[in-house]
Amino acid sequence: MCGKCIPITTKTANALHNFSHWLQARMKASDTTDAELAQYVGCERKTIMEIRNGRKFPKMDQLVMIFDFFDKNMIVIPFNKEFED
Repeated sequence: MCGKCIPITTKTANALHNFSHWLQARMKASDTTDAELAQYVGCERKTIMEIRNGRKFPKMDQLVMIFDFFDKNMIVIPFNKEFED
């Protein structure tokens, strides 16, 4: 484990799953590709794919840019249950 990493807990794993579900739904609804979102966020397509598939936590600046892309000021991500639209 890296020196700056915090251990993944059930709550953080649930939050990542729920955010990934939210992101997948938004991308599907707007017909957005990983490449399009990656270009807007300023990262690689692979990074968006990993976030969308729940394999990677987004960095704060990436999170802000993702929200901006979908014209959101904030969203609620539950820590203890699956996300429901």
